Order: sequence, then C-alpha cells, then structure tokens
Amino acid sequence: MVTALALIGHATLVASQRVIAPIVAALLVVGVLVELPDFDPAYAGGEYVLGGFWPTWVLSMVTSASLALSYGPFANDYARYLPAWAARRGALWGSAGIFLGCWFALLFAAFFTSMMAPGTSDFVVGLVEVSPTWYAVPLVVIGLLGGFGQGSLASTAPAWTPRRSSLG
Repeated sequence: MVTALALIGHATLVASQRVIAPIVAALLVVGVLVELPDFDPAYAGGEYVLGGFWPTWVLSMVTSASLALSYGPFANDYARYLPAWAARRGALWGSAGIFLGCWFALLFAAFFTSMMAPGTSDFVVGLVEVSPTWYAVPLVVIGLLGGFGQGSLASTAPAWTPRRSSLG
C-alpha cells in the first residue's frame, strides 16, 4: 500500500499520513482507557532477558535510542531543501517530536506488555490477545496503515528545487 501511494505521488502519501496519525493517536489513548482497569502498577515483571538488570537495561536503552536515531538520516536529507534558519528550527522541533513520539509509543508498549501472559514474545499477538475484539480489529488495521509515515520519509523527495541549499 505504501508503494502504491508513493507511485501515485509523495504528496498523496504525506496527505494520507495527516489523516492516519491522529486516528492512531486517538486509538492508542482509547486503548489505554479501555484497559486501565486491567492494569496492575505493582506488576513485578518476569526474568531479565539477559539475566541481570544492567545488561538488560543497557540493551533496552540502546534499542530505544536506535529507534529515534534511525529517523535522523531521513530528516537530515529533507533539511537540505530548507533555508538554514528553517532547518535549525526543524531540527529542534523534529527532535522533540521524535523523542516524544517514541517515548509515548514505548510507554504504550510497556503498559500493554504488563498485561500479557508470561513468556509472550510477540508483542502484536499479545496485544491482540489482551484487547477486546472491537479494539483489536482497528489495531490490526492501523498496524497495516502505520507504515505510511515511514514510507513518506523513505519515498521520493519533494518535486520542487530550492533556490539555495542550506549546505552551501
């Protein structure tokens, strides 16, 4: 679907993301509200993945940081089309958006993971299992549509040419 939209045009892909992103955000909030009665803040978790706290903590931090850092090259590529002042401002707001977006997504994952059966290794399967059917169906749909944001970053660059590059 991402490829088909990218072939239609980058603007179409970006426009679709403007509709999908708020729907996904609302669905995540609804999911937390629906599952709040089942959440146990005293959940102690299970065994550490790497056998101890610090090795597992370092692995989780490196994994979490790689999520945000993976967007850097795409955002930087688009910055060359902007004037220098807009690129700096975009870097600030882009960094804040990436940090907050990843942080909220990881909090959502931690919230739902605490309700999954011990030993559940597939997050999507576990999420669908702990969710009511009326909520699981839209989750599966947004799982399919959720790649549009990444697709809009990785697809073709804007068709316009800048008068002055921020690199020169």
